[in-house]
Amino acid sequence: MKLTTIHALSAAALLAALGGTAHAQDVTVSFSGTLEAVETSPYAIAVGTPFTGYYTYNLATANTSPFPNLGWYDHVGAPYGIRITIGCRTFETNPSNGYRVAINDGYNDQWDAIGILSQQNLPVGGIPIGEIHWTLLDHSKTALSSFEQLPTAPVLSQWPLRQMNVVGNAQVPFNLMGKINAAEVGMGLYVPPTSEPCPPGVPVDPEDPGDPGDPGDPGDPPVPVPGPPGPPGPTGPEGPAGLAGPAGSVGVSGPQGAEGPQGEAGPAGATGPAGAAGLQGESLPSGAYLVLAAGTPAPAGYTFVGKYLMPPGIQNPPVGLLTVFLYRKN
Repeated sequence: MKLTTIHALSAAALLAALGGTAHAQDVTVSFSGTLEAVETSPYAIAVGTPFTGYYTYNLATANTSPFPNLGWYDHVGAPYGIRITIGCRTFETNPSNGYRVAINDGYNDQWDAIGILSQQNLPVGGIPIGEIHWTLLDHSKTALSSFEQLPTAPVLSQWPLRQMNVVGNAQVPFNLMGKINAAEVGMGLYVPPTSEPCPPGVPVDPEDPGDPGDPGDPGDPPVPVPGPPGPPGPTGPEGPAGLAGPAGSVGVSGPQGAEGPQGEAGPAGATGPAGAAGLQGESLPSGAYLVLAAGTPAPAGYTFVGKYLMPPGIQNPPVGLLTVFLYRKN
C-alpha cells in the first residue's frame, strides 16, 4: 500500500521514451457480473440478471487531485468513458462530458480503492441516468502500491468489495446494484446488447407512454385505447354512517374589554436553584473540515468545499456510496 523507495518506469513514461503517442497509452478493461439488488427500476430488469461492460482510460492523463496518495484522472471525449450492458439496455457515459478514474492508495490512512465515476450519461429509454459507479474497495490497504492508473486490469481477488451501480436522478430515482465477478484487459468479457428489441408491454417508462406515431423506446408499453362506456350498474345498498368530521374552526374573537385597575404588587418570590451548565460550544480551529449529509446548508462560519462520494464500511449486503458535503471552518 505504501509507496516504495525505488519506482519502476511507469507505462506512460516507457511509451513516451519509445516515441509512442498519447492515444497509444489507452487501456480498456472489460468486466462482467450479476445484479444483486434492483430498487424501483423503471426497466424490466430483475435481480440475478448478468451484466457486462468496459471502460477506457489513458495512462498519460494528468492527476488533478490536491491530496497525497489520491489520484483523480478526468477523461473527456471518445473513446473514454464506461459502458454497461444489462439485457437489452446499455448505460454509458456521454463522451462530450467525460468521467473520472479515482485511485486511492490509503489516503488519510483509510483504505485502498479504485473508483470509476460517470456523472454525465446518455439517457436510456427517455429516462435520465444520474450516475454510474464502478467501485473496488480493500480495507486492509494491501491491494495498491501506488495511486497511478493501472496499466493492467485489477486483480479482483485482492478486493473484498466489488460493486457496480447505475443510479437514476431526482425525477426518476432508481438503483441497479451488482457484483463485479471478472475483469480483464481488452474487450473479451463485453457482450453487446442483442439486436432484439426489449420485450413489449413492460412498463419501462410509466411517465412517458409515447406520442401517437412515435415508436418511442422499444420496451415502452403500448398505449391502450379506451372502449365505449358500459351501462350504469344497479344502485348499491346505503353504506354505514361515516365518522364524525373534524371540529370547526375557532370563531372570531369578541372586542376587548376595558382595562381593570392595577392590583397590589405581590411579595418577591424565592430565588430558584441555578440551572445546569449548558453544552460546550463548538471549538474546532480555523481550517478544520466538517462532513455533513449531502444537501445540508453551510453552518455559520463555514465555507462549502465540494461534494464527495464516500464508500461505506464493509456491510452485508453491500450498499452504495454515500454522497456528502465537505465544509471548511473560516
